[in-house]
Amino acid sequence: MTTKSQELEALTDVELIQPAASDAVQRRDRSAVALRLAGAPYEAIAKTLGYATTRQARAAVETVLANSVNEAVDLPQMRELTSRRIERLLRSVWSKATDPDSVDHLAYARTALALIDRHSRLMGLDAPQRLEVSTPDEATKEKWVRGMIDQVKPEGVAREVASIDDDIVDAEIYEP
Repeated sequence: MTTKSQELEALTDVELIQPAASDAVQRRDRSAVALRLAGAPYEAIAKTLGYATTRQARAAVETVLANSVNEAVDLPQMRELTSRRIERLLRSVWSKATDPDSVDHLAYARTALALIDRHSRLMGLDAPQRLEVSTPDEATKEKWVRGMIDQVKPEGVAREVASIDDDIVDAEIYEP
């Protein structure tokens, strides 16, 4: 059997840096945020975590959220946090998604598949392995065009077209 503090600690996977507060206060404030994100009213947060008033509970939640927005959080840290959230959601539906005897098996399986897909996109598993962007010079472009002509037209015609292009030095278009 788990205690209330263990349940609250399990809810708080958000690791935010707080200025010079004790570890106990940081844990309590993070727990307050987790409870609020889970839909708990401030009255319940204050009672559960021992805040003197609902106003203090609200101030703690708002302070933690404001500090998390103001900090320059790097992309890998945000990716890790989001990954942990998706994994937690996936664990919550996994048993019913993989139990074919469950009445809601297909609904849970669809949810699990959507979570797996989102996790794959977040981690870049669906991204192309390598993307090379270059700007070819004129000689490379010309070589590519001649190669394309060789593929489309018979070999003799491609040489003939190339020789005609070489013969034209200067031309004017005459329209009657």
